[in-house]
Amino acid sequence: PKPRPEREPSISSSEPKHDGGFSRPAGTVAAPRGKSGSGQSKPSSFIRAADKLSPDEIAILNYFEDNPGDRVRYAANILGLETREINALLHGSLRRYVVQDRNHGWSLTAEGSLLCQQQVSRQASGVEHDLIGRVAALTSTARRLLRRIASSSWAELDSLAQELGVKPLELDIICKGSLSGLCAEGPEGVWSITPEAQAALDQYDQQELI
Repeated sequence: PKPRPEREPSISSSEPKHDGGFSRPAGTVAAPRGKSGSGQSKPSSFIRAADKLSPDEIAILNYFEDNPGDRVRYAANILGLETREINALLHGSLRRYVVQDRNHGWSLTAEGSLLCQQQVSRQASGVEHDLIGRVAALTSTARRLLRRIASSSWAELDSLAQELGVKPLELDIICKGSLSGLCAEGPEGVWSITPEAQAALDQYDQQELI
């Protein structure tokens, strides 16, 4: 009898996995990142980085933070910039903060998202500081009125005038003058304090107690 041919060893179709790594989806192009010595950036470094960015660069980052995966031409229409300008920035000064996908859309890297968050936090802190200054600069009557509006469920000027011992016309002038932007008039002449003004008033009162 003829000897049986030896069976060839089977070859597994699965490829060995690489330890400690990951593969990026095919077609995804990542913008080169800047080198970092510690692997994590301190908040102060992001503040310095944000200070170096132009208003257009910050606007571009904010756009792709809110619209991840959009293409440059959509951003150009919204921001009023030329596509070539945006492309130059994405491939230039913003390259460490963005990543391009296989469909030519752009999103932020983790570093870019953190930079935007730091920028928003700084802006919010500046606005809050300005409002606290406005509350501190109010006259005693205006500040008393603001506190009553904040604590009242039905802040109608006639009733508030009786409580504070002043004329309704005077309160109307204060609300539409020094309290403009701190409180808002609703239906039936009822006034309410804005959330930002409420936070500023609370912060001012805490500082007065110290």
